[in-house]
Amino acid sequence: MISLLKKISPLGIELIYNSIIALVIKFFSLFISLFIIPSYILYFSDNSLLGFWFTVLAFFSAFLTFDLGIGNGLRQLLIKLIEKNETRLIKSLVSSTYLIIGLLIIFIGFSFLILSNYIDWNFIFNIPTNLIPLFLLKKVVNIVFFTFLVNFQFRLVNSILHATQKSGIVNLSSFITNLLIVGVVFLVKPESINDKILFLSYFYFFALNFPVLIMNLVVFWGSFKKYRPSLMYFNFKLSKEVLLLGLKFFLVQIAFLVIYGSNEYLISILTSSIYVVEFQIYSKFFLLISSIYSVALIPLWSAVSKLIQKNNLSTLIKYSNWFLILALFFSFLEVITFFLLPYLLKLWLADQIIIPSLFISIVFAILGIINIFYSYLSSLSNGLNLIKSQTILLIFAAFINIPLSISLVYFLNSWIGVVISNIFSLLIFCLIQPIIINRKLSNLKDSLIK
Repeated sequence: MISLLKKISPLGIELIYNSIIALVIKFFSLFISLFIIPSYILYFSDNSLLGFWFTVLAFFSAFLTFDLGIGNGLRQLLIKLIEKNETRLIKSLVSSTYLIIGLLIIFIGFSFLILSNYIDWNFIFNIPTNLIPLFLLKKVVNIVFFTFLVNFQFRLVNSILHATQKSGIVNLSSFITNLLIVGVVFLVKPESINDKILFLSYFYFFALNFPVLIMNLVVFWGSFKKYRPSLMYFNFKLSKEVLLLGLKFFLVQIAFLVIYGSNEYLISILTSSIYVVEFQIYSKFFLLISSIYSVALIPLWSAVSKLIQKNNLSTLIKYSNWFLILALFFSFLEVITFFLLPYLLKLWLADQIIIPSLFISIVFAILGIINIFYSYLSSLSNGLNLIKSQTILLIFAAFINIPLSISLVYFLNSWIGVVISNIFSLLIFCLIQPIIINRKLSNLKDSLIK
């Protein structure tokens, strides 16, 4: 079996290996995450409060997902430098990027602390003061914000692991985070609502950042010791380069944030935070499948970038076809999930079960399939450096998403209008981007013939 795989090519072996490792770790992470919602339900015993918790996590995690594109810029530049074995330049690039992010965190952190005092967070999250008083809500919001802000710095190590074809272990930190959260939520039960939400906020800071901090220490004091960040290696030119490249990804991240990252918040303010829980339950099943596929896709970006540099178009097309077939397989799993949903819900939530809606299930199954093909096209486009077309298409999709969500929620008198809006927004990208990718591949083929 091993000898057969080696005939594929060393890069092919690396691609398959990383995909398998990533899938195995992601599987265990998602398995643990299935216990999060039931444990949260028991912990809060109030769906309005639980809905708020999901909303505030989604709001800030989505907001801080875009890092001016610096993480993606670092990854793209590292791939090129690693191929050339430029150890000193790699160390300078890593050092410069870590310093930029550190300075950015300090600026954003101080700015947020000042602004937070003047914001009515109860109004922002549509939470009555009799449920969570303003003083407590401000404290919770500040803790959660800094949780993701600190993670902003630590997760830069993921870009290094992706670029060095070690992407299989990236999801290990999320597995540990989920395991810690489920364990503590099951074991610790503060009595008052105030104590519950405050304790969970503090613990979430630890659970999210401790695993990725350990990963940084292992990486930079282990096999990647030669790339360890150092102020002595700061390079202004490289900083400028990673920022300029990152800004291209930044616009894509903002657009995607508007489309996907605003779902919980829109549902909360347009309907009620109670329905955020229902949204999360459907998402756990249908978007779980697409998230597993997106993990398998992680090595594709770096592999495509390497193959472009080597002018190996035939292998590139072969690998992209592999992942396209895999996309079809995962789409089939979405259909199976649709039919099994009533049984899965009963098995998962037992007496806390919601009555599954046929219409809502169909909508989420379609969104899951759309998301699978979006992930495939996006990874392939990143590897081919088709950032401009992604930016244009996603900005247009983001532009229509929020007004369409509002219109559909009021027209259907249901939160599912937000999800339907996601489908229409991403469908534009999924229909047009394949044409642009095929044109790019044709141009590459023609240039090789010449």
